[in-house]
Amino acid sequence: MKIQHSIILLALCFLCPALSAQNTHKPDTSKPRNIRFEMAQARMKFNNDNYPGALKMYEGMMKTNPNDITLNFRLGECYFVIDRFEDAIPPLEKCAEAGSDDFDMLDFYLARSYQKNQQFKKAKVHYEKYLSSLSDDEAETDPANVYLNKVNNAVRLMDQKVDVDISNMGKVINSKYVDSNPSITADQTVLIFTSRRPESSKTLRDPVTGEYFDNIYISHKQKDGTWSEAKPIPGEINTPDAYEANSSISPDGKTIFIYMNINGITQSGDIYVSHKNNEGTWTKPQPLRENSPSGFFKKIAHGFDILFHGEKSINSSYFETSACITADNNSLYFISEREKKGFGQGDVWVAHKIGNGWSVPRNLGKNINTVDDEISVFIHPDGNTMFYASNGKHSMGGYDILMSRKEDGKWSDPVNLGYPINTPYDEFHFALSADGNTAYISSNRENSMGKTDLYTIDMKTYFDEMDFGFEQPTLTVVKGYIIDEDKNPVATEIDISDAETGKHVTTIMSDENGEYFITLSQGKDYILLISHKDMEPIAKTISILEEDQAQNTKTWHFILNKK
Repeated sequence: MKIQHSIILLALCFLCPALSAQNTHKPDTSKPRNIRFEMAQARMKFNNDNYPGALKMYEGMMKTNPNDITLNFRLGECYFVIDRFEDAIPPLEKCAEAGSDDFDMLDFYLARSYQKNQQFKKAKVHYEKYLSSLSDDEAETDPANVYLNKVNNAVRLMDQKVDVDISNMGKVINSKYVDSNPSITADQTVLIFTSRRPESSKTLRDPVTGEYFDNIYISHKQKDGTWSEAKPIPGEINTPDAYEANSSISPDGKTIFIYMNINGITQSGDIYVSHKNNEGTWTKPQPLRENSPSGFFKKIAHGFDILFHGEKSINSSYFETSACITADNNSLYFISEREKKGFGQGDVWVAHKIGNGWSVPRNLGKNINTVDDEISVFIHPDGNTMFYASNGKHSMGGYDILMSRKEDGKWSDPVNLGYPINTPYDEFHFALSADGNTAYISSNRENSMGKTDLYTIDMKTYFDEMDFGFEQPTLTVVKGYIIDEDKNPVATEIDISDAETGKHVTTIMSDENGEYFITLSQGKDYILLISHKDMEPIAKTISILEEDQAQNTKTWHFILNKK
């Protein structure tokens, strides 16, 4: 053992001077860089999802090896996976021009990059070339089929361009960050939306995306018709350490449905509700009040649907990311990723009011939902027109806004709203004013101020030009106060019926302040029957004329006399 130690020490004595001398000199840069070794290092970073680290190495190697075909492919691939599709095209094109057959995904990467940059003819060529390289079984199930279908959709929709004016809502609303999920009250006086700007989230960021947490912002319509500068919504909604994203504001502007993801509480994220109080601020969001079974199971809704012990009707262990209530407050449409009876990732579902809670939800079916992803839903105040975002078979690239009409209790096959309302980029959320004249949309399309912006769309002539088989949804807001002879507010029921047919339309309630709110179709007369157990009933006939379209809000106040 002593001899071995002596040999080791002797060797170190000889080596240390050499090592010391070597460290006093700068690295020898006269020899060519070992690109294969660096490529292997970069590939390890790429495979470990360290895309920024891999990209930095690939870009560095390109300065001295611009014609290396493998390096060009790896660089293009890296740009592709971080969604820098425009940057991905030149290095991938160089590989294609070289005629290399070494890269199985080359044509797919090129096709998708062309598609994202609206070069649809080139995209189609490379999708078809990629699919032809696969076996019949592989080609039948490959995602390239879906993308190729979307390319064909894009070519068709862009050839049939819709004549609408689209305007960025400007810096009073948008920021250099993500601004999305616009929602408007029926009278178009209040706009709320989601933003990932730092004012509300302070310094906290999503560890995955690096972006600030979602918070909710509000803007009010001013007397001159412009919007006030957006501010964090007042009250107890926004917090510095949770995600709060707007889903929708009720037509009367008194309730906000919110997607919330609270660590340790909501699992994947749930739908919460906040109410506007008398001071004009918003209450702390609470989970939806849901009917739940008290025994092992309990049938609480239509048909044979049941909830089992521990289940809830709307919020689940999966993502529930969007919700919108009808103007009569009786039906809630929402997005859920739950697997039971679902068709894809996120689907559109509906639940109906039962007592103080909600029924077992129903999936709207395969004509609305796809095997892909539906991410947001908006129900027009008419209760019969639905708009939702989907990246499924009807899309022209990313997420597109689709529309469906409910006729005889069934939702029609959806239609794409067309280009340029939809683009090859993503349109995430859509809301249409009660009068049908103005739409609000969020999109990450080209030339935005930030990553995603809010836009308005002039829809005045849209429905006349599009052959959808139904007319533009146009409603008038009817609102007012109900008081007694001593000017005290009265909370009571209001039954509304069609004056011509006598058919019951809906029943609403005035709130504790005596205020009521409803949206009614134009061109009809209605009977409002206001009744209270301690008051003499009132029956009032009101007329909502089609020529009133320019004035989309009407006000009637009522005084009830005591019995």
